[in-house]
Amino acid sequence: MFIAITDDIDNEDEMALAAEYTLGLLSPEEVDAFEGVMAVDPDLRDQFAHWAEHFAQLTDDIAPVDPPADM
Repeated sequence: MFIAITDDIDNEDEMALAAEYTLGLLSPEEVDAFEGVMAVDPDLRDQFAHWAEHFAQLTDDIAPVDPPADM
């Protein structure tokens, strides 16, 4: 369950929540609540930016592959 006020949860839980948001693992209600808090909480926006960059870097070593010609 999402806690609307991130000051009430510790930093580790906030980091995990931001990661779950970035991966698209939250319910629609949790997404709405998270985005509401993120709109007014610069630290939470920083957490989201951190995870977005971290997850994007996971694909850096993957070489592009052309799709089969019959697709």
